[in-house]
Amino acid sequence: MVIMNSIAPKLPRSRYLPRFAALLIGIILLLLISAPLAGMPPLDVFLGFALTLLLCLITAVLALAALLWGLYKRNRVLSRHAGLAAILAAAPLLACVATLGPARLGAPPIHDISTDTVNPPQFVAARSLRSAGENSTAYAGARIAALQRQAYPDIRPLHPPLAPAAALAAAMRTARHLGWRIVTMDPKAGRIEATASTPVLGFTDDIVIRVEPDASGSRVDIRSASRVGVGDFGANAARIRLFLRRFGS
Repeated sequence: MVIMNSIAPKLPRSRYLPRFAALLIGIILLLLISAPLAGMPPLDVFLGFALTLLLCLITAVLALAALLWGLYKRNRVLSRHAGLAAILAAAPLLACVATLGPARLGAPPIHDISTDTVNPPQFVAARSLRSAGENSTAYAGARIAALQRQAYPDIRPLHPPLAPAAALAAAMRTARHLGWRIVTMDPKAGRIEATASTPVLGFTDDIVIRVEPDASGSRVDIRSASRVGVGDFGANAARIRLFLRRFGS
């Protein structure tokens, strides 16, 4: 009886656990439903993903504040639960930083990147591959071009000393080497279209490569655009950079 009486005053403190558990369950559910919401207007999966990470940050800060309060009040139950909640809430943030890196998390809200922003390569086959709820294949114009030049000034066309046919063959080899799925190749138009998936959420992006005659031999332009989302966390720019580095390999 004495033992029960000594335990009884501590039982109300367990109310902290369900509160933190509810917050964490809410975060997990938001992360799980973010991908199925892709392409469902007016929701944007990347915006939802960013808001979910913001919620994780707020939860982690509140849990850390509760941890400090518990330590101040010498409430070991509150401190233990708050510490666990802070760790779990911060885990998605740390995972995103480790996977994407700070630079890509700060990428501009654009999803269509091209080495030629004045006369970008045009999608042809990709038009029939996108559903009504997905992004248009039409280039958005000057505003997007300005954001790209500011964020990715190194994204520029290649000028290999190759005849157009040889440059097109080299572009095809590079696309296959990178694991892209070739949709179509038009030697007369000097165009290749392909698709690739993002490494983080596995979304499909469309790619078009254009090869034209140039004073140096050929000019190779490439454009990569996401089917869903306002921003792409720098995925399309990273893909184009990789292609430019690996060209002809």
